[in-house]
Amino acid sequence: MPDRLSRRRRFAPLAVDVAGDVAVTMFARRGVNGEVWRDSHVLCLRRDAWRVLGGGSGSAADNLLSERSSVQLDRLWMRTGSGGTNRDAGRLVPFPPPRWIRYVSLRVAAEVQVVDVAGRRRIVVPRHGTVCVVWGSRRPPTVTLLDADGDELERISAAAHADDRRRSQ
Repeated sequence: MPDRLSRRRRFAPLAVDVAGDVAVTMFARRGVNGEVWRDSHVLCLRRDAWRVLGGGSGSAADNLLSERSSVQLDRLWMRTGSGGTNRDAGRLVPFPPPRWIRYVSLRVAAEVQVVDVAGRRRIVVPRHGTVCVVWGSRRPPTVTLLDADGDELERISAAAHADDRRRSQ
């Protein structure tokens, strides 16, 4: 994977997570003026086919694809975005209440090699350190950051902000 985007290489995959019948994908995209954008797509599996339900885009740091750094400012992770979409959009009957698909994107330090999501799935962290976590339940999953040996570095809620830890100390 390149360290940066160019006129020839306008897109690069950043992250993907699949939790049963819901998924989120993230891509880095070079804009018209050379600025870097991060695109997210939320998908749902229906009738044996993935359907895009929504997504979003926002400007991103120029170093989005660069190799991640070691721990800085006493943090192993930083929340870089989040979102969600109604998985039942377009239905005629308003009951039961709509179900939501939510996701969060994190950038983790070089010490973090694997992200464990609720003990159900493991995401290997790419060299740029961007990972995303998706869930279709009401409660966000617990995310455990693991080092190269599989030892726990930190455990957080997928809905947490990096500043939440400091407020609780």
